[in-house]
Amino acid sequence: MGEERRISKLVLGLALAYFLATTTIHVQAQDQSGFVSIDCGSTKAYTDEVTGIKYVPDTNYIDSGQSKNIAASFNGGSLETHLGTVRSFPDGVRNCYTLRHNVNTVNGTRFLIRARFMYGNYDSMNQVPEFDLYMGVNLWTSVKLDNASSVTTVEMIYVTRLKVMSVCLVNKGSGTAFISSLETRILDDDAYGIEYNGYLNLVTRANMAPGSEKTYRFPDDIYDRIWEPKEWSNGVRYISTNETININNVYDPPQSVMNTAVIASTSFGIVDQSFDTDEDSSQQYYTYMHLSELQKLAQNQTREFNIYLDSNYFYKGPFQPPYLRVTSLYSLNIHSTTRYNFSITASENSTLPPMLNAYEIYTYNQMPQLATNEQDIEAMRAIKSSYGGGKIWQGDPCAPQDYSWEGLACSFMEFDPPKIIGLNLSSSNLKGQISASISSLKSLESLDLSNNSLSGAVPGFLSSMKSLKFLDLSNNNFSGILPPILVTRSNEGFLTLRLDGNPALCLSNTCNKSTTRPKRSVTVPLIAAIAAVICIILALFVVFLVYRKKIFRGSSDSTIIVAGFHFGGSSRDILKSQKQWFSYLEIVKMTNHFQKVIGVGGFGTVYFGFLDDTQVAVKMLSPSSSQGYKEFKAEAQLLTRVHHKNLTSLIGYCNDGDHLGLVYEFMANGDLEALISNARAHLLTWKDRLQIALDAAQGLDYLHNGCKPSIVHRDVKPTNILLNENFQAKLADFGLSRSSLAKEQREYESTVVAGTLGYLDPEYCQTQRINEKSDVYSFGVVLLRMITGKPMSVSTGDTQTHISGWVKQLISTSGDVKTIVDERLQGEYDINSAWMAIELAMSCVSATSVNRPTMSQVVSDLKQCLKIEMANNNGKGYTPGRDEEFSSVVLPLDMSSEQPSGR
Repeated sequence: MGEERRISKLVLGLALAYFLATTTIHVQAQDQSGFVSIDCGSTKAYTDEVTGIKYVPDTNYIDSGQSKNIAASFNGGSLETHLGTVRSFPDGVRNCYTLRHNVNTVNGTRFLIRARFMYGNYDSMNQVPEFDLYMGVNLWTSVKLDNASSVTTVEMIYVTRLKVMSVCLVNKGSGTAFISSLETRILDDDAYGIEYNGYLNLVTRANMAPGSEKTYRFPDDIYDRIWEPKEWSNGVRYISTNETININNVYDPPQSVMNTAVIASTSFGIVDQSFDTDEDSSQQYYTYMHLSELQKLAQNQTREFNIYLDSNYFYKGPFQPPYLRVTSLYSLNIHSTTRYNFSITASENSTLPPMLNAYEIYTYNQMPQLATNEQDIEAMRAIKSSYGGGKIWQGDPCAPQDYSWEGLACSFMEFDPPKIIGLNLSSSNLKGQISASISSLKSLESLDLSNNSLSGAVPGFLSSMKSLKFLDLSNNNFSGILPPILVTRSNEGFLTLRLDGNPALCLSNTCNKSTTRPKRSVTVPLIAAIAAVICIILALFVVFLVYRKKIFRGSSDSTIIVAGFHFGGSSRDILKSQKQWFSYLEIVKMTNHFQKVIGVGGFGTVYFGFLDDTQVAVKMLSPSSSQGYKEFKAEAQLLTRVHHKNLTSLIGYCNDGDHLGLVYEFMANGDLEALISNARAHLLTWKDRLQIALDAAQGLDYLHNGCKPSIVHRDVKPTNILLNENFQAKLADFGLSRSSLAKEQREYESTVVAGTLGYLDPEYCQTQRINEKSDVYSFGVVLLRMITGKPMSVSTGDTQTHISGWVKQLISTSGDVKTIVDERLQGEYDINSAWMAIELAMSCVSATSVNRPTMSQVVSDLKQCLKIEMANNNGKGYTPGRDEEFSSVVLPLDMSSEQPSGR
């Protein structure tokens, strides 16, 4: 009897343990801590009966728009609950949802973000609208619905950059924007690796199961990805298992998806899929495949296969899917194509047909527009909170530029986040004191708070806002004493100050003394008179300095305007924060009496020097060089208005009598010409060469596309590409550069031919018409020199051949990359990367400019070359053996690492 009790207790204990274990698993599967699920337009929270997902109304995420229900005729049957309501936006061009998560998310967290739309004739107009959807400041997609009953779902994988995310709907004149639901899910940090400047847009996520199978999402999928059943029409069959599959990797595809698979109908068959892209231009794709063997193979059975994207290897195996364990294969590199096609083909030794359980396909999209300076964003949110509504202030304050907040002026720099420089809150019915958050707008130049009901003292923090040049506080109820520094700055001409309409506001502490009115009336004119005298003295002093320091010889063209200021002594203090002015004596001291010559520039000699403890290069104009003066002027004007990490930085200038010079950052590793010469070429690996080429290309791309109007360098060559202590390349010597005309006129812009023989565009030499493609040609010659290690003119027997002709001949005769690439690299490079670089360089030196790529395309191709090379250095992945024990493997695949034979 005792033994039976012990057995009963043991059985009961095991049952209880099993119950607790399964309950724990169930609770974990229901975990929605990383979920935000918004039913747009709903007025109540609820739990979806099918999925168990907890939806909330959108009132805490947006403060504009109207809540609507779809028409009753569309709301029935199995329609998901969250599609029954919408929020529409008849007012305002841009309306944004602000998403702050209640979990500990940081910059760099990966999110799945999904938006769904069903029109359902909610407005009784029976007109399906079309509008744009933005993720933050960048276009996500254009929303186009087929009809009133269709459901459109868009989904992206996005890496956070800011603490707060914004999803914005933008009206583009084709009907009122609306949204049905908005959902975000936090993904594993190691899944779906993408760059910060881009996102993945879902094309399809397919479960290999018959079409009768249902769609799977949460709770089957812990990330609530939606898996649609995919059915092939012929040539395949389906297999399945009821066994438990080990799915635990960073992607965690659900059991219900992985327990089915499609296989070819014969051992020699293939599993393939293809579709045309939506756009005319080539799109960029990332592919993820999830595989697990579902059948227990006999000893004489083998299932192994290769996977192709188009005609290239996605995975060159043979790959053997492990039994009841998930392997996720994904591409390291972007796959560009106008028609997407993948195929899975059995290897020669395979006795069983190829198979596939599930796959995901995404397009890669860049996010070129930077968000507003984060400190400015937080400041504007605090200002909005202080003063309440009245304006539709949603999303990013400055960007995109067409949708900046009402009342804001912003500065936009090519490679810096936009900054707020103007805030106009005039006539906005503001009350109370001036918000202290305004002090956080560090770049603010203009502040207009006029015609409101603001009261109290004018805050002292306005005095510390050094960028402020215009302040309008007129027609309010301010009282007390105006901060003295504001009065001083106004009197000195650094601040335009408007104060009328504030009867209780005093300019000095005399207002609080029991003085007579006549005494005040004497004091005010006296102060004004003293200020006037000071201003006159300052003006005379400025005139004296201008006449004392002749800026340049000659009269009609004797002044350079830089960033709104004149070169010359009187401007030095104003310019100091931007580009410093140095006297000739300072230059002499800086260069230790011009002791060390480090080069000869376009208009004179370059000397080494020190500015405090910082190494600098000083380029002095030769007094006898009339042409050099023009180049000096051109370079000075250009470098004071362009700023990029791959352009040499101008620190300051000397303009003292007959002494003219420019002070640059010092580039410790000299120029590229010296580095690719015989003496130092061993310092450069293939990866180094690609990185230097990419740096130089990015500098040119900025001149061509980041400057308005665009700038043509006209003298791209190795001696004008300098390298700093980290071997970062920067373009230099802009003496021959010139701004291009409007885009539609560029090909007709005629100019005297200038540049260096061998690097000059032959088409430019013939037509004397300059455009950006002339720089592309010169860059192509530089790239060929970096690839081959050869001089610009190559000796072939008794003749000299231009390097482009030499490479072209080798391609047509031997076709062996090793005969072209610098032999001193000793084959230490990825062949595919080398071929891609060679083909790019040869396209750059095409005889006609129309056949050359743009610098933007060059930059893109060089990045791809570099990715291929880096992937080659880091390894191409891991292939598990058939009998090897492992729980789950995620394999990164370089689809460019192998090419079909016969290039």
